[in-house]
Amino acid sequence: MKHLLITILLFICVWADAQVQKNVVVELFSNTRCSVCGALEPEIFNTLNHYPNLIQIAFYPSAPYPNCFFSQQNKSEYDGRTKYYGVFGSTPRLFIQGTEVNNIIDSTVVNPFLNQLSNYEIKLVHKKTSPTDAFITATIIKRATDTQTSAKLYLAIGEDSVAYAAPNGINTHYGVMRKALTDSSGILITLPTNIGDSIMVSKGYAVSTSWNHSNISGYAFLANQTDKSIINANTEKLFIGTFSGIENNAVNTTTIYPNPACNSFIKISSPIATNYEIMDYSGKTMHLGTLNEGVNAIHLDFLASGSYILKTGDIVQKIIIP
Repeated sequence: MKHLLITILLFICVWADAQVQKNVVVELFSNTRCSVCGALEPEIFNTLNHYPNLIQIAFYPSAPYPNCFFSQQNKSEYDGRTKYYGVFGSTPRLFIQGTEVNNIIDSTVVNPFLNQLSNYEIKLVHKKTSPTDAFITATIIKRATDTQTSAKLYLAIGEDSVAYAAPNGINTHYGVMRKALTDSSGILITLPTNIGDSIMVSKGYAVSTSWNHSNISGYAFLANQTDKSIINANTEKLFIGTFSGIENNAVNTTTIYPNPACNSFIKISSPIATNYEIMDYSGKTMHLGTLNEGVNAIHLDFLASGSYILKTGDIVQKIIIP
């Protein structure tokens, strides 16, 4: 019996302190007017297509060609990410896991980054809260012993592919970053202390009518502060669902009424007892509370007029305070 108990305890310890697969991030810095980019990118993506699980995202800085089609749409955020790596002014540049690699890549360049493990797992929830608004929540979970206490978290929104006949001859552009939800270098977060602990970061954003909404993905990169190496990362397609003022789908039986609120007052009908959080669209927590099973009356007169996000579990819904 004693030996059996020791075996069981060892098994529990091994299970509790278990690293997870580290996802591989490829960041491409390009320009639609760069002829060298036009010459090299087909081979870059030909190589990357052999690795379907890679997370690829592209940035289009304003240098060396400020008239770049994509750069003109989002100059500051493209330039900011390029300057974060210290490569502003030259394209193409390619980074894997935060490390610059040769633009002429093949399996000998990619393979050393594969099959690595991380002490942190990232889970994403990425949903629309209205036809024109969406929300992404990144949960960082500590899975194994680690001495780091803080890291940088970069959140962004991208379009999986964009058709545009660029002057450099590229007609389809992959993983086009559309909007950064944090600073270009990421936001400094305090990492969970104990194995199994987690922290959550949520951000809301407006979904542009010029984007293909069925082609939108959210990105989360957790990076080391000192050498910018990727600790772990994840990506999640935008869940669109159907709408009638708020998100309404088969798994969501939580209802809010009236919405917009009446005299800063709403009722929330919940199928279970659960916690809830109200945030503004920058991700700032405005209110925390608990819902009982059934109908709950909530007074929100402390909130300014505007749109907010109500989050219960993995469900996010838009609420409006007139």
